[in-house]
Amino acid sequence: MTQQDHGDLRTIWTIDALKQPEQRERVFSVPLTAMAKRLFLFCSTIAAAIATHGQCPSGLVHIQSQEDVDAFGANYPACQVLDGNLFIEAPFWSGTAITDLSAFNGLTRITGMLRITDLELQDINAFTNLAVVGGDLMIAQCPAVSALSGFNTLDTVGGALQIWQDSSLVMLNAFPDLDVCGVALFIGEDPALTTIGGFGELDSVGALTFSFNPQLTDIPAFDQEIVIANQLEMVSNTALSPCNVQAICDYVTTHYPASDPIFGNAPGCASDDEIHASCLALWIGSSASGRLALYPNPTSGTLQVEGYSDQRVPVSIIDELGQISMGSVLQRGQLDVHLLEPGVYTLVVMVEGRPQRSRFIRL
Repeated sequence: MTQQDHGDLRTIWTIDALKQPEQRERVFSVPLTAMAKRLFLFCSTIAAAIATHGQCPSGLVHIQSQEDVDAFGANYPACQVLDGNLFIEAPFWSGTAITDLSAFNGLTRITGMLRITDLELQDINAFTNLAVVGGDLMIAQCPAVSALSGFNTLDTVGGALQIWQDSSLVMLNAFPDLDVCGVALFIGEDPALTTIGGFGELDSVGALTFSFNPQLTDIPAFDQEIVIANQLEMVSNTALSPCNVQAICDYVTTHYPASDPIFGNAPGCASDDEIHASCLALWIGSSASGRLALYPNPTSGTLQVEGYSDQRVPVSIIDELGQISMGSVLQRGQLDVHLLEPGVYTLVVMVEGRPQRSRFIRL
């Protein structure tokens, strides 16, 4: 009977020892080594991952009937993270109406797209635990939808959030926890839509587009600080005016003059010039805007503005009728106003998206 030393194993008996019945208990009671423990943990992790992956389908999940919805709930009752795209559609002509989407309430994350189209539901009140959609979220061409009471925990849409051609949607008041809409927020071609509300926690969007909504008159969702990173599009909202809400004013005044598509809306919102003027007029009358120190005042030709001696800052000059008389740039804190007609004007300087203003007299 022989022995071998195997490092952290106390003693391993050779094959000869297995022939001795009295030694078998000793052979098989040897403690697990660190390597064996690691192997055990690795295998356990792999098994757990396989089990977890099995709780959700992957790739494209295409739902086309209530039977498909019910089957998803029955086959994947513990599904939380869907690694792929989820498309839900049931055109009226298919004869396979979808009436209940509660089977998807367990989802917390969809890594790809979520597309909901051609449903006859009046309210999309599902997805109550969904926090993240990695790609686009589209709710479109649902002729009966008048409310979106689900999605109350949705925090992030990595792609574009698109709400379009939902002909019964009158008031959009949804997505209360949405913080980020990465590519774009698009609301368009909704013929009955009068109000865009909700979005109370929205911090940033890649682009903001709301167009071809002929009944739209009120956009309180955007009367808050929202960073619009790339583009603002407002086209053919023929009843919309005014539109001088905070997010719109911040973007237009910061980028003015811009080439963003803004046209076909009601007077006051029909161009970036009109929006810029209405935003400045609103701020001029607001006690929330700061004051500038100007001298000499009155002036016959040159104004000195304190605090801007080392900056180039765009400014606007508004006449007593609220019209923009001149746009210019402060050069080392100085502004040439000799081309203005004699009268009383308001100088507006935008600082981090907010106005600083003061009146002056041109002699």
